[in-house]
Amino acid sequence: MIRYGVILLGLQTIAAQADVPVEFSGFATLAYEHNGQRGADWRNASEEGVGVGRSTASSGAVASVFGVQAVSPISEQWQATFQVVDRELSHDDFAPYPEWVNLRYSPSSDLHLRFGRISNNTFLMSESREIGYSRMMLNLPVIYVTDPIEYINGGDLSYDLRAGDATYHINLIGGQSDLKLSYAAGVVHYHFHEGGANIGVNWRNHSWRLVYNQVTISGSGSVLGQYQQGLSQLLSAGVPGAATIASNMVIDGLKARFAGAGYTYDDGTWWLQSELGRRDAQGQLIQSLYGGYVNLGRHWQDLALYTQYDHIHSTTGYNLPMLNSSSPAAAIVNGVDTGLAQAQNINALSLGLRWDLKTNAALKLEYTYFIKPEDAIGPFINASSQFVHDSAHVQLLGAALDVIF
Repeated sequence: MIRYGVILLGLQTIAAQADVPVEFSGFATLAYEHNGQRGADWRNASEEGVGVGRSTASSGAVASVFGVQAVSPISEQWQATFQVVDRELSHDDFAPYPEWVNLRYSPSSDLHLRFGRISNNTFLMSESREIGYSRMMLNLPVIYVTDPIEYINGGDLSYDLRAGDATYHINLIGGQSDLKLSYAAGVVHYHFHEGGANIGVNWRNHSWRLVYNQVTISGSGSVLGQYQQGLSQLLSAGVPGAATIASNMVIDGLKARFAGAGYTYDDGTWWLQSELGRRDAQGQLIQSLYGGYVNLGRHWQDLALYTQYDHIHSTTGYNLPMLNSSSPAAAIVNGVDTGLAQAQNINALSLGLRWDLKTNAALKLEYTYFIKPEDAIGPFINASSQFVHDSAHVQLLGAALDVIF
């Protein structure tokens, strides 16, 4: 919290010295979660190296987030935005980083162009995925964890067309992003090049959305470096199966695409939100999968009750053979391939309560029951061998205070 205040004070000082108009706002989620299943960790964001469960039964860090935003209306057509987020990352400690740093040019009220670091557009809540207060549920749907690209360095173009009671929204986006993700074998550095589009329609209490993105992925780091070096040695030695692995493991320039659809209904009493998504990768470094969720809730003034069903299923048909060799290189290759073959299959049912204490603060309680089939890891990390191979039922309890200011 001290570092969070220092960031805000620093932004205010810079704005005052530069004599520019700046509007400040912020958000925070103070969360505490418990997972009694000691076979694996649940994590709230893909960058986190530990979570609740195997590493620690309970944690106040896994789902807690702090952020500040500074918006400067430079002119009628130009606006600058700077947003800093502070949360737990791959090194298991809180660290602030710039989530947004961009300029927006609006030649009209319906046309907007942004340049710099902007939010990714994959899901309905991509623009506000860090702001817990803006959504009904405590934790983001499981499918959100499977797309770790939260922002890109590039630009987008948005256009709104109004016709009667309906507003049609078109968004084109392109850019690149870097991300470090933690696995049992170590940290992998991913580089993404992304381009795509989404189309949305808002009509009265309804909204619909379609999205399609194409991504080129390259991986690096000590783990993949050892893997590639070992695989090259095995190829040179003519080890049976090494050629099959090499032809299926694209590490540099892997092509992937994501297609999704979303729907929201909210009449002030009843709420329904659902998203479906499918990710296809042309290689076996990244799993192909499909999934989605349905969230249904009812409002009673300041209280809301909701239930949610999540489902994810891997569609990658792995054909990476286990190498029969005593070489240390074979052990490295077999170990990485075994980890990649762990399916992300999961079913989950959540029940939650939201209480809006004030116009800028909400208290949430959430219970999630995960059903994991055999030979799968689901959205969990740091899993034991028994957890992966056996079916498992995981109960996650969470409480959070979300505020905006």
